Amino acid sequence: SPGDLPRLSILEYEDQTHQLNNILQPSGFFGDVCCSIGNHLDLIAPAEGLTLCDMVVDRPGGNSVYEPFIQYREGELIATLRPTSLFMAEAAESPRKCAAYCEIRDDCKYFSYDARWKESEHTCNLIASDVVKERICCQNSHFGDENETLPGWTSGRVPRARVVVDNSRVISQPQHLIVSETNNFHTKYELSLGSNPIRGAVWIFPVVAENSAIQLDVTFVP
Repeated sequence: SPGDLPRLSILEYEDQTHQLNNILQPSGFFGDVCCSIGNHLDLIAPAEGLTLCDMVVDRPGGNSVYEPFIQYREGELIATLRPTSLFMAEAAESPRKCAAYCEIRDDCKYFSYDARWKESEHTCNLIASDVVKERICCQNSHFGDENETLPGWTSGRVPRARVVVDNSRVISQPQHLIVSETNNFHTKYELSLGSNPIRGAVWIFPVVAENSAIQLDVTFVP
């Protein structure tokens, strides 16, 4: 039973093909994308022990970066959403929901959420181009509540902007692939993020190593 797991010393699986919620070796990975690193048990066998899944349920805006008390200005404004908006009014309920609506729009890179308590209503600004940051703090009117416990402005960027602005990336070792008439000039490779799952969107940008002696016209799918 789960309660007896801390007393385990040796663990054997009859079928290892359907493991989704545990890791038995450093190079392993969870089969469920909602898993993050959970409890670890030291065992005699396997020697690397057992790492369990900590199931983290996805929530709106969970993949974005947030900057409290920061207003983004001078970018190309796509939309300003309010509780009274006829469409996507939910985006004005919180910074996370504002970020979530930015994520689902291909042309949105930044968001700036105004929750200052003296304003008549909260607003969610969706922005397409580079912005100028301005810190708005720390007068009473700059907060999200009269007791000054919440930020008024909260701005941030979604994953499609993080890869450029924050230089967020996973760099893998080069792979040597063979293409010829035998395989109809098609090949494939796999890339694993390892045993420490990273939540959020990941873009893969394959690059052909430079070789001036060979002229190649390469297409990557997907």
